[in-house]
Amino acid sequence: MKKVSIIIPIYNTASFLKKCLDSVVNQTYKNLEIILINDGSTDNSLEICQNYHQNYDNIIVIDQQNAGQGKARNVGINNATGDYLMFVDSDDWIAQTMIEDMYEASLDGKIDIVVTDLIKVKDGKEQRYKNIIEFTNDNRENLIISHPGPVAKMIKKELIVKNKLFFLENKIYEDLAVMPLIALKAESVVYLKRAYYYYLIRENSTMKKKIFSNKLDDIFTVMNYLDSNIDHVLYKNELEYLYTEHLLYSASLRYLQYKEGKSRLKKINAEIKQKYPCFYKNELFKKRNLKFRFITLLIYFKLYFIVRFLIKIGDK
Repeated sequence: MKKVSIIIPIYNTASFLKKCLDSVVNQTYKNLEIILINDGSTDNSLEICQNYHQNYDNIIVIDQQNAGQGKARNVGINNATGDYLMFVDSDDWIAQTMIEDMYEASLDGKIDIVVTDLIKVKDGKEQRYKNIIEFTNDNRENLIISHPGPVAKMIKKELIVKNKLFFLENKIYEDLAVMPLIALKAESVVYLKRAYYYYLIRENSTMKKKIFSNKLDDIFTVMNYLDSNIDHVLYKNELEYLYTEHLLYSASLRYLQYKEGKSRLKKINAEIKQKYPCFYKNELFKKRNLKFRFITLLIYFKLYFIVRFLIKIGDK
């Protein structure tokens, strides 16, 4: 059995941390290295980490000044000695057999990436979430354009280090910048269609704050990064789709919540019109459901009042 390194960035999650760590240390797969990166927490998260370190030989604690999740994950990668890497957020938890089942699916370490589904937990309610959208019969192609979060994925360390695909630092959306590129470099991807990862949705995240944050503008930097690092000939359709989903659709919906978002919406619209004016003809876009396609087109044609109305109805 090859070693698996679990990397857990931690920032002020003391009230959730024990549940997370208990789920990791009690895995049925035992060849584990658990790396806890305390990213400048001001609560007692570091104390909790140190207590677990005293009780478990395979736990490493790294304490650093607050530098953000991207930096914390990169520190974990650089200190990991495992053949595979897994990322777990410190307010989430995982099922007891998750790593054992994922490693079995890796065919004894031959597969580059193993992906599982998630269970989103909000206000005590659980909902299954597919971690890969099955556009085609090729898991690798699907992963490029699916959910860019690194959780519920077991990735060969060599794939990240050899290709220098580290997370962007001091940015949000840091995973969107690199996860599609990691999928591009993979030769084999297995999709284990079971849900093991419990993803806690909290209302105080950057994406859900009621007050506008300039950090949301990182989406432009991230999309430019992808644009600069993806082959425009081989992966034209994939890149066009990524721009459509993450810039035109998701980022616009976030900006619509704030008066400061008006200028950003104008910028998004201009960029899409310049780069991908016929995005709606993209075969990947056509495979999305009617609601997604309809709202995206409303945004593209600047019919924001209809989008706001639909969101208001949906919230009731």
